[in-house]
Amino acid sequence: MAYALAMRKFLLRAAPAVLFAALLLRWPGLDAMPFHTDEANNALLLDETLSAGKFNYRPHEHHGPTLFYLAAPWCRALGVGRLADMEAWQLRAVTVGCGALAAASVLLLAPWLGRLAAVIGALTVAGAAPLHYYNRVFIHESLLLPLTVWLLAALWRWRDTRRWRWAVAGGVLAGLMVATKENAAVTVALVAWPFLLPADGQRAGRVWPSLLVMALAALTVVLALIGPRNLWLALLPHTARGLDSGHNHPWWQYFVWFGSWRGPGLPWSAWLGALAAGVAAVNWRRLPAARVLAPALGGLLLFHCLLPYKTPWLMAVPLLLLLLLAAPGWAMVCRRLPRPALALPVAAVLALTLAETWSRSFRHQVAADNPLAYAPTSPAAAGITRDLPADRDAVIQVVAEDYWPLPWLLRKYPRVGYWTAAPQRWPGEVLICSPAALGWVPEIGDWRFTARELRPGVTVLIGVRHE
Repeated sequence: MAYALAMRKFLLRAAPAVLFAALLLRWPGLDAMPFHTDEANNALLLDETLSAGKFNYRPHEHHGPTLFYLAAPWCRALGVGRLADMEAWQLRAVTVGCGALAAASVLLLAPWLGRLAAVIGALTVAGAAPLHYYNRVFIHESLLLPLTVWLLAALWRWRDTRRWRWAVAGGVLAGLMVATKENAAVTVALVAWPFLLPADGQRAGRVWPSLLVMALAALTVVLALIGPRNLWLALLPHTARGLDSGHNHPWWQYFVWFGSWRGPGLPWSAWLGALAAGVAAVNWRRLPAARVLAPALGGLLLFHCLLPYKTPWLMAVPLLLLLLLAAPGWAMVCRRLPRPALALPVAAVLALTLAETWSRSFRHQVAADNPLAYAPTSPAAAGITRDLPADRDAVIQVVAEDYWPLPWLLRKYPRVGYWTAAPQRWPGEVLICSPAALGWVPEIGDWRFTARELRPGVTVLIGVRHE
């Protein structure tokens, strides 16, 4: 009882401070980075959700609905009811909140990590450059972070107590993760399996009844949010995308993105995190949390390395586990150092980590050599609206095989149409087309074109008719 009361006081004191610090670090300049293609796609899906009052899940095209159900009430509270009224900071504030909540929620793991390690883990999750960068982007991975931390807490409670309520809680959280992004089913399995191993002084016991309860709870949540037909239809397209897509990379690509010294800001969060995680893994007999986190992290890394489909934000949850595993390693190092000598290495680690975050998340957000900026929208794309007539009612035709994120950039223009092949009619006062589509344009001499880069390697031409 006394321990539970002390832990509650610890959480009430530390969690608000970590939450505020994480928000403060993530909030500045949310409008500064150009809106990514995936964000533009998610903004249109949010617009559909706001208009229809529910999410229209198309498993062959998009991910699950939970991000949009979370963002919709926030938008309505701000008075935003359609795409034309949205601003980048409003959508990114949702994922910023998820990232800050994930950092504060790490303190829930204090009974298993230890208080010092929990504080270190919360601060590193709050400040690590990759998590910070992707929390400031309106994509699903940020929502997976707090759900993963809560899943770990529920599974630890279940393993210690074997109570049904923690099995149900774990199943509900697993279902929410799968309903957020389909490949989270693999994440849930690889995170959960080490909890089936008996803890110290605990017999193996029967776990199948609890696993059945977890599975039923997860399935109930997924079916409620997605539906049985869509769940089945989601399996084949997402499996095919994972095996063969335009984002296939070699197995070592993640080590290049997160461990290479090339690019702005050295990857201190990955280097130092891997070092401290190694300390914890080597001392797994003395650190019970490492016996769970190390095999879970190893399984996730192996899965993502072997999967041909790779984007850097897919590493959000593995990086979270790396930082959680590193936390007891850092705590062990801190306890072995004399207190007078502790301030200098702590200050150095903090300074190096924040220097990476400042460089990669603020100064060089979309630089070509920033490994966190994958297929970023070019800053020049913002100039497209300056090339258009002042009249917002102008008819705009977009003719290009790849035109994202133009639907976001042109959201305030109500008369816009999109074609990926030559249209039968050309009524537009403004034509935006790919260079390859120039051959389709009739009376090409009547247009005056300006070139703009959408993304690296993707250029569009903005054409205005001669008066």
